[in-house]
Amino acid sequence: KAVKALLVLDNKRTNAICIAMKKLPPLRHLSGAITDMDDRQIDREGIDKLQQLLPTSEELNLIAEHQDLNRDLPLGDAEQFLKILGSIPNLDARLKLWAFKTDFKTMEEEICEPLKDLKLGMELLQENKTFLAILSVTLAI
Repeated sequence: KAVKALLVLDNKRTNAICIAMKKLPPLRHLSGAITDMDDRQIDREGIDKLQQLLPTSEELNLIAEHQDLNRDLPLGDAEQFLKILGSIPNLDARLKLWAFKTDFKTMEEEICEPLKDLKLGMELLQENKTFLAILSVTLAI
């Protein structure tokens, strides 16, 4: 006998969530992975997926209403997923911060590497006796 689940969302939304869930940790670990910003469990692509799938207040209310009316039925996977996301405080801000944190190292390297090269070049010019002699002759003229 097949176990029925409480399905509230439309098929398109459910399919999008179920596809995204395949690349995310199991539902029982999802909340902890998000609150801990665990890069081992959720990569940058997963963070983007979560940002795209944030539950709306209407969806959360609809799930809660149907769950109250049908207490004997378990929620479908997509509905459980949204309910878990909805239970995490400041989820949107957390995900934005996590995305920034993940991107920061790359951004830092893109900015700092050219500056390090420039500093090294300046130091080499300051220490180069030949360059200093040429520069002093040029300035004397």
